[in-house]
Formats: sequence, C-alpha cells, structure tokens
Amino acid sequence: MRRLFTALFIVFCFAACKTDDTFIFEIPYGPLEFSVPPGVSVLNYHQFTIPMDAQTILDFVSQGQSYSEIVPNVAVIQSLALQQDLSFARDISVTICLDGETDPNCGMEIFWKNPTDFDETTPSNLWANENDISELLESGDVVIKVKFSQLRSTTLQELNLILNLQFIAR
Repeated sequence: MRRLFTALFIVFCFAACKTDDTFIFEIPYGPLEFSVPPGVSVLNYHQFTIPMDAQTILDFVSQGQSYSEIVPNVAVIQSLALQQDLSFARDISVTICLDGETDPNCGMEIFWKNPTDFDETTPSNLWANENDISELLESGDVVIKVKFSQLRSTTLQELNLILNLQFIAR
C-alpha cells in the first residue's frame, strides 16, 4: 500500500509540473546604436530613444508557424570601445513604446538590470521580463527607450553603445 501511494505521489508530482511553453523560434534584433554624452547629470534619469522596425520582427515571425506571443529573451549592451564602464547607472531599463509618447514611463518594460555592479563593464547582460509584446508590435510604429537612472556618477566621456535584443515566438 505504501508503494502504491509513493508511486501515485510521484505520478501526480510529474503531472502537476507546468512545463515552459516551447518556443517556435528565436528572433534576433539589432544591433541598435546609441550614444550617452559626457557629463550626464546625477540628479536626473537619462533616456535614449532608438527607432524600431516592428514590421521586421512581424515578418520574421510570419515565416514560421503561428504564434500566440512574442516575449523578450536576451538583451546585451556592448560598447564600440570594449570594456567601457556602465557603473555610472544603478538602474538600466529597456522599454518598448508607441512612437510619439512623451511619458518617461510609457509602454512596457522588456529588459532591466537593477542594481548594476559597481564595476559593471560592457558587454552587460540585462534581465528579460516575460511580457508579451506582440500587441504593441502589431499596433503600429514603436520605439525602444533605454533609460539610465539612479546615477552613481557622471559620465566622463561619450559612450558609444550597441544594444542587441533577442525575442522568442511561442
């Protein structure tokens, strides 16, 4: 009897485990270039808008099977001059917004990192939010906004950065 309950317990445990949705394919996007000027003020956040061609992602997805969602997977910020310092910002977030929105908290956060390391250098990996962005992509013109906030120090030189993104269609 004890073995029967143990066997049933194991079967129920495996049956109750929720498996991750399998992805159909990965969608690379980038590199997206932007620059952080020297001397950014520690008193404010600094946000940089990068144009995004949503139709490119939708065209890429439409070549495969049907999908139910597109979610962020990987984001890496790199510098053109390797090993540039990103530790001036404690918080880095990447959002996707409708073009023309002026609210600094617009859209949906898709990647973030808080706190950055005190010796954060590039390339720096950001953490993905599991938000479905397919509706935003299908709604029209969108932009990517990279926001540096809670600054620890000012930038001493111009930082020429590259943002590489990867999404998953499920």
